[in-house]
Amino acid sequence: MREDAASPRVALVIGGTGVFGRLIVADLLTHTALSIAVISRHGVAPRDWLPGSEGRVTSHRLDARHEHAVRSAIERTQACVVIHAAGPYALIGDAPLRAALGARISYVDMCPRSDLFALLRDRYDAAAQAAGRTYIVGASTAGGLTGLLTKRAQKVLRTVDSVRSSLCVHNFAWGAGIVGDYLLSARRVLPHGPVGSSPEDVDFPGLGRRTVRLADTLDYVDPAPDAVRDVAYRIGLPDALPELGLRLSLTVTRLGIPLWRLAHPLGVCAGLLGGSYTEGGLLHQAFGEGADGRGVLETHIHRAFGNVRNPSLLCALAADRLARGLITNLGVIHPASWLAPGELIHALNARAVTVRTRFAPEGPVRGRFKQVPWEDVR
Repeated sequence: MREDAASPRVALVIGGTGVFGRLIVADLLTHTALSIAVISRHGVAPRDWLPGSEGRVTSHRLDARHEHAVRSAIERTQACVVIHAAGPYALIGDAPLRAALGARISYVDMCPRSDLFALLRDRYDAAAQAAGRTYIVGASTAGGLTGLLTKRAQKVLRTVDSVRSSLCVHNFAWGAGIVGDYLLSARRVLPHGPVGSSPEDVDFPGLGRRTVRLADTLDYVDPAPDAVRDVAYRIGLPDALPELGLRLSLTVTRLGIPLWRLAHPLGVCAGLLGGSYTEGGLLHQAFGEGADGRGVLETHIHRAFGNVRNPSLLCALAADRLARGLITNLGVIHPASWLAPGELIHALNARAVTVRTRFAPEGPVRGRFKQVPWEDVR
């Protein structure tokens, strides 16, 4: 790791040419002084070099599944932090984390699955604490953003009984790696049921009712004894064709057919069917007791034509703070444990992301809530 404090600090971004990786690189270029080493199998294509990246971005070709290759890249670039944004995460494995641990530098990834978070924490937490470094696993929507919004709800409400996080997307074209991870997890049975099950109708601001399905469980939101445990993360598609494609894909994957290998063409087809952008945004609902009685505290995060930026922002924020030594928690830590909810909202606002909230008290009919206006969160 680079010892000269006057030298530019380097972030090693694995998967830096992918959908999320490019946004991480762009955010680091715009909002930090870090230099960036982009790691991918094929390198940065000439047409993909970002304006303003001259002198700050280098391109390196390697397979992130091989620990020794990642370790060599760390030593060659003298990186101070590793960012793992490649997918499918479940197939690449923990080689990047092991490489960062061996080099005694910090690490952050966008692991989308809570079961893998728990596995990695159990496996590497003691070694990470002994190394005196921080390893953030799961700085993404599920776990990171939703965990921070749950922390905010715990401060605003007197009590929180349950939480539901829903993401409305147009399709899976925003990242073949994420598609692959989702399909690979289709056989899992979560505390709330199998992946893709438990359909519910949710009202998204500006879009109306959408059917959402279970994508992951966030029962690791906070290790504190009084933490909210009943947390589920769901995704929804906007119309019949992508919804049908999702059902068929999950069914085929559960039968043992390796459909995840077709993640990229599936994403492309989904784009042709429903557009290649996310629009509905993330809707976080915390049910409990507020100042106006029982009801639901709703927080809506929305950025038109670009909600994939939100988890990339969280990953970039974490990398910058790790590089500057501003995160004091050591070991393998939860993706929502190092940042205050207010700081997240400030960073989202600074990047043209709209954050709105409201508390809807429960009405005279049980389970019904009064309609109240949304308020911007600053």
